[in-house]
Amino acid sequence: MGKRIKALLISMAVLLVAMVSLASCGKRTYSVTFKSGTETVAVAETDKEGRVYPAYAECAEGVRFVGWYESEESTTPFDFEKEITSDITLYARFASLTYEVKYDVGCEGLKAPVQESVNHDGTFTVKAAPERVGYEFKGWTDGSGLYFDGDVYVADSGTITLVATWEYRVLTVEFLDDKGEAFETKEVPYLGDAIPPSNAPHTYFAYEFVGWDLPTSALERVTEDLTVRAEYVYAPADESNFVFEETEDGEAYAVSAKEPYSLSGELALPKTYKGKPVREVAKRGFNYTSVEELFIPSSYRTVKAEGFSSNSSLKAVYIC
Repeated sequence: MGKRIKALLISMAVLLVAMVSLASCGKRTYSVTFKSGTETVAVAETDKEGRVYPAYAECAEGVRFVGWYESEESTTPFDFEKEITSDITLYARFASLTYEVKYDVGCEGLKAPVQESVNHDGTFTVKAAPERVGYEFKGWTDGSGLYFDGDVYVADSGTITLVATWEYRVLTVEFLDDKGEAFETKEVPYLGDAIPPSNAPHTYFAYEFVGWDLPTSALERVTEDLTVRAEYVYAPADESNFVFEETEDGEAYAVSAKEPYSLSGELALPKTYKGKPVREVAKRGFNYTSVEELFIPSSYRTVKAEGFSSNSSLKAVYIC
């Protein structure tokens, strides 16, 4: 019995050693990419402890290599003593020994960018300007040219001062008609008021303009480009032109012309009467009119026999 127990313990010990060895052999490595500007200078794999040695970063005369950083904006150098647990990219940072860069935003209360790093060849990449409310950035100037975010500046010695140039922001307010087309566009200074047109064109005579989809307050002290849409309502002919008769179910009305011979030109039939829908054109309801363009609401269900007979002037019928 003792021999069996001893043999079992030895087998378990051997198995445990094998498992530890297998786990050690199978430890994952990670990739570390070293970049200098847009150029990849090296790619390394972590060792069994999850570490790598820093790559060599070449730089021009008058430029000093500062170190490797986890982002181009980071202010803390990468710690090569810590374990790496995922694929990462490190960025080289350089400092000029011959010049410094200063940004002047041109107004109080606005934080100027800082040129943390230059390029390995001695040039530097221009920083983005901060947002300035009510103004549009027009570029950094050194007195001889304009530079924008991402531009490469070839520097000399001394202090290079880039001053922000600004232009008061002008906003665009578009007013759209019933077809969604801009019929009037206004340019408004930032925080200015956009005065809307008093009327808006529309395609069909049966509609009339009633206002805009934005309240007047939204057009005051404007801070962004706006699109304003005209709103319309259906405008039927006056009820005095028609005769209304209840339908058989008593839930709606049928309509006919009160004096057919007096109707001419454009005619828009009513949608409702006394709180009930109008759904029918009565038999011979509009015979012998001189109507040229006719609007029938889409809520109508029936046009009875000879509803529009003997209308030789009729050129267009719209169902809306």
